[in-house]
Amino acid sequence: MRAVLLAAGYGTRLECDLQNDASGLFSHLVGTPKPLLPIGGMPLVTHWIKAFDQVPEITSVVVVTNDLHKPLYQTWADGLARHMRIVSDGSTSNEERSGAVACMEIGAAGSQEDILFVAGDTLLPSDFSLKTLVSKFKALHDHEKEACLVLSAPVSEKNVSKHGIIEVEERNRVTQFLEKPQPQDTTSRLQCPCVYLMSSESLHHLQNFLEENRNAPLSCRDATGMFIGSLIHRAPVFAHHVTHRYDVGGLQSYLQCCQDFQPS
Repeated sequence: MRAVLLAAGYGTRLECDLQNDASGLFSHLVGTPKPLLPIGGMPLVTHWIKAFDQVPEITSVVVVTNDLHKPLYQTWADGLARHMRIVSDGSTSNEERSGAVACMEIGAAGSQEDILFVAGDTLLPSDFSLKTLVSKFKALHDHEKEACLVLSAPVSEKNVSKHGIIEVEERNRVTQFLEKPQPQDTTSRLQCPCVYLMSSESLHHLQNFLEENRNAPLSCRDATGMFIGSLIHRAPVFAHHVTHRYDVGGLQSYLQCCQDFQPS
């Protein structure tokens, strides 16, 4: 299994918050990509590397970043024991970005194995077990070769319109994906963080999606959930529930994450 960390974004909202923060307490973080922000005594993405190290099925790691931040990730990777590949989408600014779904394809290039995709600005609580997630995926895959597994996490009524929302049936098969719907448009209160396990047999759907949308606006391939919304009609996609999801979007969500991940 290959793990792909998606880290090619430019974090414009957080960067704006940091530059406009009157306290000056966070000025040293200006220019730091969100996945490299310190949380709980280490960069955010290092939490994921530690989780990968506990799962023997994960034999390789690829980090997809951009040309602007690639040297920062290379320096970070050089300080870790685990070997990983740092690749770039070729962009140098937010305006040039290729989009998160295209970055998924970059990370999957040349792979003939199952892939775990993880958004580099996402963390999960301490009660989350990556081992359990992978075991569940393997069990699903034994029955359906194209089976994929995504996460579901609770979302409050007021935040439904800020997230990709999934609807699931009794067996936890995903039947619908809605990109930032209004609360009245769905009864579901389950968001879908970008932590996806895709079988090698289902990866061709990723290539097909990008081919079908190559002339579409960037917004159609910039949110990974847009691909999941297509995938559920082409392959069996199931949900694994987690109790919470941390999404480092702006300064306040970053500070909340730091508070909850304080070293013991």
